[in-house]
Amino acid sequence: ELPLAVKDKAELSRLAGDFLWNRDTLFVAVYDNTGKLMALAARDSAAWGWYTQEHRAGDDLLLGEATVFLSTAADEFSPLDAHGGAAAPASPAKAGAAPTRAVGRVVLGNSTVPIRQAQQRQILITAVMTVLAAGIVCGIMLWAVTRWTRRLGLLVRASEGISRGDLSHAVPDTRPDEIGRLCQAFEAMRLAVQQTARPPNLVDVLELTRID
Repeated sequence: ELPLAVKDKAELSRLAGDFLWNRDTLFVAVYDNTGKLMALAARDSAAWGWYTQEHRAGDDLLLGEATVFLSTAADEFSPLDAHGGAAAPASPAKAGAAPTRAVGRVVLGNSTVPIRQAQQRQILITAVMTVLAAGIVCGIMLWAVTRWTRRLGLLVRASEGISRGDLSHAVPDTRPDEIGRLCQAFEAMRLAVQQTARPPNLVDVLELTRID
């Protein structure tokens, strides 16, 4: 605040130039309290030209502005009192009071490229995660459908065998889901039909003859 208060252009220019260490800072402009430009450090003349014409942010320009106030707190540079000694320190109430006079303002122009790059990276990450999630879901669904299709295929082949009189196609599915229960019911029916359709053996014939 002191260089701005005393309008030291050389020191203000040095301080403004120090802000350009950040490669995303396009320009730094220092104005006094009358609006006069006191110092300028510009990395991008196009961005500075845009600001001087439009006085607003643009698609590639992000603005930050701060008012500089002159501090009223006493320090080691305070003037001497009437007896030649150091002036008394400010009272707590005065020391905590708000600054009383604005000596100027600082305008900082930053590039929006890092923000756009961060947004693009976030969009890319979101897209990749979405594709991965969709791939995992599709893989799980394909695996489940394949298993269901295979189990139903066994049931269809067993049904076709029964329709041809072939009762040898077992359906060994004991899973506790709907398809499993259907297969178990079908297997019970197949065994019952097989038992009923089994031709009588010699022991059965002899038993029947003895009864007669």
